[in-house]
Amino acid sequence: MSGNVYRFRYDSQISSGLGSMDTINSGEQKSTHRFSAMVNINFETAQSATLRLEDIQIASLNGELPELRRVQSLELFDEETIESQKLEELQMSCTFEYSEGSIERVYFNEKDTVWSKNIKRAILSLVQLNLKERDTQQDEERSVQIEDSSDVLLSKMFAVNEESDNLKIKKLF
Repeated sequence: MSGNVYRFRYDSQISSGLGSMDTINSGEQKSTHRFSAMVNINFETAQSATLRLEDIQIASLNGELPELRRVQSLELFDEETIESQKLEELQMSCTFEYSEGSIERVYFNEKDTVWSKNIKRAILSLVQLNLKERDTQQDEERSVQIEDSSDVLLSKMFAVNEESDNLKIKKLF
């Protein structure tokens, strides 16, 4: 991994509202927020890497979504202007220690704020995936059972696609 640079588009969408998110009732209040950024992860060594965000976009939508369970196009949303100080915080790089698919420690800029650190942690959680013991078949799907603090069994699904030198990983909850 030493010397490798990984680039991917991170898109997140969070919907909330009064009433059910599964039903469409015109009297209910709903709001959806989008965060999108180009993520650059540069491995200086096999165990140390730097995360940097660029092309950051934040957008919101008040009202109904055409499809409730899919990430919607940014074109549907009203793009928000990011304050220069907040943009600078998001653009601050952080370094992390990586070992066998797990992030051991994260080191943030001392000027970075809690909300910016949390966004970076969310992005870094996507790269925590141990592929050491995976099969080499294309289009393999895996289901991993984990327990959360409320003793409820949760399921995470990973879809792995290999295309020549590219590896595409989808982490579904």
